Amino acid sequence: MTKPKAQTVRHLFARYLTLKSVRDLVDEVASDGLSTRSRQRKDGSVAVTMPFGRGNLYHLLSNPIYIGKIRHKNHVYDGEHEPIVTSVTFEEAQTLRASQAPRRRSSSNVTQPHLLTGLLFDEAGEKLRSVHANKQGVRYRYYVSKQFVDQRRKGSEGCRLPAPALESLVEHPLNRILSDHAQLSDWVGQWADAGEIQSAMRRADEMRLRSASGTADAKRSLLQKIVRRITLKPGSLTIELDRCSLSELLLDRILPSSDGSQVTSIECPIGMKRRGVETRIVLTDGSNSNREPDGALIDLLRRAHLYLAQLTDGANRSLTDVAILNGTDASEVSRLLPFAFLAPKIAANIVAGDQPVELTAHRLSRLSDLPLAWTDQAALLGF
Repeated sequence: MTKPKAQTVRHLFARYLTLKSVRDLVDEVASDGLSTRSRQRKDGSVAVTMPFGRGNLYHLLSNPIYIGKIRHKNHVYDGEHEPIVTSVTFEEAQTLRASQAPRRRSSSNVTQPHLLTGLLFDEAGEKLRSVHANKQGVRYRYYVSKQFVDQRRKGSEGCRLPAPALESLVEHPLNRILSDHAQLSDWVGQWADAGEIQSAMRRADEMRLRSASGTADAKRSLLQKIVRRITLKPGSLTIELDRCSLSELLLDRILPSSDGSQVTSIECPIGMKRRGVETRIVLTDGSNSNREPDGALIDLLRRAHLYLAQLTDGANRSLTDVAILNGTDASEVSRLLPFAFLAPKIAANIVAGDQPVELTAHRLSRLSDLPLAWTDQAALLGF
């Protein structure tokens, strides 16, 4: 088993500082034919080498071993080996890596970073874009199809995916894998002895806890290192996990790449339905276990019940009086008032977040004639 050649390491650092992008560096080294180290199989033959992946390069560019130091847990110590790159070059690379995710200066305008930028693809192989939208002073995050951004017209076949729901869907199976010591031990076992495997399992537990309670930046860093690609198709989402990159993190050292078998595909069944004029797609897991209550829908019901209470509290208020009291107009009071008479079961489902994905506050508020019978309401609203 050989180490990366010194000239290759210096070349990678130099090109990264020129390109200023790990993704661009991945593409360049692939086209140049550079590859990670080969390793000898058990039968004595040499495995086919693979191009450097993002995980390999992220680890290489942040490894102090190349400046003559050794990392142990959270500390870095002077080593006894000669450095391959200069400290100046190494520090420039660390500064560039730290600056890859821009920060907003205004604390009132801070938003969470997209965790899956560059990893998401649709079934046609098109990369999804990471975008933000601002509605009434609140910033929302989405992943959108290229054609949705480019066309910006009605009838577009593009889709817009709510980022938090999609990211949660991706994080769940990855956290499950970090809890599966038997599977992880099998993966890292080809490179490690029993003692190293035990240490790797402790790191897996620590990694899982940090991912669950850590910052969005920490989650993004982990996903970008261990996930090669995420493909979204009707009815399913496929996560391609780089087992070699994950094993490198668990063993805290660079490993030789072998072949394409180092990628594990994780299939996640999902349900997708369009809603609204913006061809928005809502993700579910088929059981609604990840659904969250719709704040806009709940607020609509709250206002409807408030208007009804103010009209019937004995103060002899008119629709206009109630409108003035709430800083709105009589037409809105009249339009929302019928929703105070929704079937209790329907209202309870909305509060719990168990309403049909097509039922939005916009759709509900535009209903001109809500049936009085609860069964008719359920049929109309899709319950």
